[in-house]
Amino acid sequence: MQNNKGTDSVDIQVERAVRSCYGKLLSQLTYHFRSLDLAEEAIQEATISAFVKWKKLGIPNNPESWLFIASKRKAIDIIRKNKSHAQKKQNLIIYNKTIEPEVIELSDQDRRLELIFTCCHPALDTASQVALTLNTVCGFSVDEIAKAFLLKKTTMAQRLVRTKQKISKTNIPYQIPEPHQLEQRLSGVLGVIYLIFNEAYYSKGSKYLSSKPLAEEAIRLAKLVNKQLPHRSELLGLLALMAFNFVRFNAKIDKFGRSINLKMQNRQLWQHEWVERGNHYLESALTLKKLGPYQIQAAISAVHSTSKSFAETDWQQIHALYQKLLQYQTSPIIELNAAIALAYSNKIEHSLKLIQKLEQEGQLSQYHLLYMAKAYCLKELSRNEQSKEAINRAIELSDNQFQKDYFQKELESWFD
Repeated sequence: MQNNKGTDSVDIQVERAVRSCYGKLLSQLTYHFRSLDLAEEAIQEATISAFVKWKKLGIPNNPESWLFIASKRKAIDIIRKNKSHAQKKQNLIIYNKTIEPEVIELSDQDRRLELIFTCCHPALDTASQVALTLNTVCGFSVDEIAKAFLLKKTTMAQRLVRTKQKISKTNIPYQIPEPHQLEQRLSGVLGVIYLIFNEAYYSKGSKYLSSKPLAEEAIRLAKLVNKQLPHRSELLGLLALMAFNFVRFNAKIDKFGRSINLKMQNRQLWQHEWVERGNHYLESALTLKKLGPYQIQAAISAVHSTSKSFAETDWQQIHALYQKLLQYQTSPIIELNAAIALAYSNKIEHSLKLIQKLEQEGQLSQYHLLYMAKAYCLKELSRNEQSKEAINRAIELSDNQFQKDYFQKELESWFD
């Protein structure tokens, strides 16, 4: 045991130890006991024991191992005491031949991948997949997840309980899918990881209290999957995409936690070391010669992240990449982004026609950025009154006060 450094220090170290290895412990215990609920309850009780015993005896030399041993013993105690766990007790005997805790050891094999695929099972809705992954694999508290999604803690707690009950009732397997199912299921996992990243990266201002750690957690999850399932082109593409976007993370939020758009960002704050990481992942993906949407999005982000200024951005290349992306994903947002890139390539009239077509089709009729793009094109064509109308519509539709203020400043600077 290590020496204590005071009560507060022990509390902090217990929390840090549990957080750092929570996903690994939970996945190992779920593998052995075949019950997510039982594993969670056991870790919770072991954590309580750690707060008490580590204060008396000191911090163990191997906190992760200590927590695992304590958790497995707690799990067995729960099985013995709780009649509702009778079937789980039988499962324990079947899987381990004995209920002696010393038989179950903390394996070097990382079983979080099984847990990730369980959380991201297609039988669960997307919102539940994201929340459950953050809670079980990443160790985020219910309160943290609720704040990230702007929900009440009780609402998020109920969602997690219902999701876990569905896993139990429908016998969703705790396993990596069979080879013939793997690629399809992997796509769903990548989608969940990217949603987690986007919840952080495209946050709605100061309401998101932990946006950067959330983005880092998404990258860590993707790295974990990549370690277990290497040489997947779209997985590498997603890692590249998140790395290139992370370049700009420090510059996209002001000191009040409000979002700053790309044009207004201080590029001296960009973390350029992430460009090298993004290039590494993207080059590795492209060598596999299996192009997909994450790789194309990564290439678009790479152009932005390596441009010296907004004006010097290669908008023609970005437009070409969006056109390529449309071959894989049909989306009015992608069409709008392609039209915006066209506008910045000085093809204003063509861009405006595309934007007006999207507006008439109705899918983006309530999307503020469509009207801001329309306003820019109209201004460049000296159709000032129509441009003002479009900006005012963008201001009306935006739900972000900082963005409303920015649009208002654009209106004033354009037409002073």
